[in-house]
Amino acid sequence: MNETVVAAAVVIKDKNVLVLQRVHKEPGLDWCFPGGRVEEGEDVHAAAIREIMEETGVVIKPLQILGEKYHPTNDTLRIVYVLCDYVSGEACVMSAAEGENVAWVPVDDNLKTLVGRDYMPFIHDYFVDHLRSA
Repeated sequence: MNETVVAAAVVIKDKNVLVLQRVHKEPGLDWCFPGGRVEEGEDVHAAAIREIMEETGVVIKPLQILGEKYHPTNDTLRIVYVLCDYVSGEACVMSAAEGENVAWVPVDDNLKTLVGRDYMPFIHDYFVDHLRSA
């Protein structure tokens, strides 16, 4: 089995999180945390930095890995969720092939509905422990 690793960046700015509206939608996944494949010679932190710049024009600082999961319909696709701080840049769609829209959305109950199956328990736990109570 040849595994593909994807870095999904959970980018935080002022208690908001960056989300990307997907061009290629899947059931239960219209909006998602931006990211992409880890290239040869990269780690997930480097991939998150590169992918977020390519997709949204935002500079980030990776902080830690929140968790990971396998894609629900592709057991060779491992998604690693990387918590990141916003550093600079105005979020916008850098390529129409990558996304339709980007948005900073509040960390609240609506976020789970917005990003659907991308909202993992370990992400929820981080938000509850570190953002909502602050």
